[in-house]
Amino acid sequence: MTSGSKTHNSFADKRAVLERQARSHADAIHTSERRMQAIVQRQGELWKQLAAIHINANLELPASVRKSMDGRHSKIEAKKADVERIKTNLSSMKRMRASAAEDRANHAAKLDADHAAISAHFEADPRVVELRRRIAVLTQSFAEADEKKKRAEAELAQKRVAYEDDELFGYLRRRGYGTPAYSAWFPLTRVLDAALARATNFNEERANYDLLVAVPGWTDERIAALAPSRERADAEFSEIEREFFDELDEQKKVLAAKDGVLRDIDVAIASENDAIAAANKFLSDAALAEDSELKRVVADFSAILAKKGFYDLKRLAAETQDPEDDRIVAELQSLMDELADLNNAVESEKSELFVLERKVKSFEQVEKHIRSKGWNDSGHSFNGVNADQLSNQLSSDTFTAAVVIGMLSNAHEEPRRNNYGSSYGNSGYGGSSYGGSGNSNRSDDSPTVTTTDSFGGGGSDSFTTTDSF
Repeated sequence: MTSGSKTHNSFADKRAVLERQARSHADAIHTSERRMQAIVQRQGELWKQLAAIHINANLELPASVRKSMDGRHSKIEAKKADVERIKTNLSSMKRMRASAAEDRANHAAKLDADHAAISAHFEADPRVVELRRRIAVLTQSFAEADEKKKRAEAELAQKRVAYEDDELFGYLRRRGYGTPAYSAWFPLTRVLDAALARATNFNEERANYDLLVAVPGWTDERIAALAPSRERADAEFSEIEREFFDELDEQKKVLAAKDGVLRDIDVAIASENDAIAAANKFLSDAALAEDSELKRVVADFSAILAKKGFYDLKRLAAETQDPEDDRIVAELQSLMDELADLNNAVESEKSELFVLERKVKSFEQVEKHIRSKGWNDSGHSFNGVNADQLSNQLSSDTFTAAVVIGMLSNAHEEPRRNNYGSSYGNSGYGGSSYGGSGNSNRSDDSPTVTTTDSFGGGGSDSFTTTDSF
């Protein structure tokens, strides 16, 4: 059994790892592209120097292109600075939350201790002992009456059909035979009705039928007669309970306020995590985006180099006495080789980054589903699911997000709802039998009733947060 919050955090933690990996690839791409920009600018300078000697081509990097690439680089650097700022904020918030959680746990522990001490005195109070005895007896009486009603209703449903389908019984009953309502105009009719009643044993059957119909109503009356006694006992119990436990109300309010502080901090942490995830996505998208201007300039330089050829350039340089053009050609060759290596590296990094971004989206889909269902709230759990193993399988593409969501849906279990406060037996109206001698045999074993409350320090569903950096 894994708690809902732990399951959600397992996926969030794994997503954070993937986002850090994606950030590493994005940084590598940005660094390579910045170096490619510097190489292109240097190539322009070298070609300008070489063109004056051997080549009639001016390929200086246009100012607009340089401005665009510098602006792109500035945005990327600003977003990286945002990530570092958010990381600092998160660290501060986590320290604040740890302190608030400790304060809350200490207060909850004191409240638990005070409640236990008061409960001991409450249970020992003679009034409570007597009330528990009375309530236990009333509860059993309700149960017996309710059971009697159920059995009476079942017997009525079973037997009334035979009575009501008997035409002779129905005839005499409709005429009201044997009651003051009976009348007959002709003496012969009276004689015949009397003969029919004797032949069918009508008077006894009518008494049995009337009893059969009346018993459910009698049990209702019995239950109604017991209700005021139970209500008085409940009221007395509540009054004594307030006498003992009302002094804890202020501590409960303080605990609720501390829970509110923790929730506010968690909301702030979640907001910062969203912000850092958005910043990482910006950096990844920027790394995956095609820089058309940079690619065009690189392609132009490559075309010139392919057209002229380094061997021709070296021969041209060798014809002059000035060693400067030899140095320029050698540097151009080195820069061209480096540019090719960088371009290959960028394509490889983009490939890895694309895969990681796809996996991050899968994890976001699973986490969003868990949150939308409220499964990460306190009390929710997943039976038979290893959250860490499942997140690893999603990361390795063993399962898709849809498959993982299906598995979580099948394994999900709703929280068990606890009623906090004093509990001294439900007011449920039980039942009893109505047949036989009608004597009620009460058990001497009265139910044990306890007063409970819970102010635990967070339990297994304590708040946790995840950093996406």
